[in-house]
Amino acid sequence: MKLSELKNIIREEFTSALKEKKGDSTIYHIDGTLVFSNKNRNLEEILSDIRAVKGITIVKTTGEKKLADNVYETTLKLKVDPYPFIPLGGFKQEKVKELTDEIRKIDGVKVFRLKNEPELKKL
Repeated sequence: MKLSELKNIIREEFTSALKEKKGDSTIYHIDGTLVFSNKNRNLEEILSDIRAVKGITIVKTTGEKKLADNVYETTLKLKVDPYPFIPLGGFKQEKVKELTDEIRKIDGVKVFRLKNEPELKKL
């Protein structure tokens, strides 16, 4: 086999692998309601801890509303990368429950509930 043929084969395989990877890219969008207390920690600290949960890549908030002294409600928009869950059988409904449970354990979080089922988006 000539070197040029080998280079062409490698280039074709590499290009094919990149196309497959790009085509398989997915992300889940999850919207939820977060009730939190800022008595001991501010919202930015709580959001930082939420971003540290495995699989969560982006956290945005909209519409903060005061419910009581030091207690607020806001809408969270989460993006979840399913990649860390592939070795564990994929990103399924049980994983959504695990994510929401992890968020609820964060210091300062009073309530976290989903507004909708996770929505799958291709990148």
